[in-house]
Amino acid sequence: MLSLINTFQANSLYNSVLQTEMANVVSYFQNTTNQALLSTNCTAFMTNLKTAKLADKVAAQARDQIASDIRRQFKQAALNATGLKPPSELDSSESKEHRF
Repeated sequence: MLSLINTFQANSLYNSVLQTEMANVVSYFQNTTNQALLSTNCTAFMTNLKTAKLADKVAAQARDQIASDIRRQFKQAALNATGLKPPSELDSSESKEHRF
């Protein structure tokens, strides 16, 4: 696992995503205490790994909420600037990542 993490970290694009999406899991695997735990108490290792994964999931949900709020505020600012009322030309059938 460490070899895979090192490979990803060597690529700036992969490393950026890795640190954003899996920061807690990466830290967990890189921790020498956790590495030792894998060979001495696999159950505890897996339980703690699940906790790290959950922390990454919670962080992702928070990022998604912030992104949604940013899109909403951009859309409202554009509506205010143009005087348009929803629904408007600002509403589109594009995926949510590419619209206000």
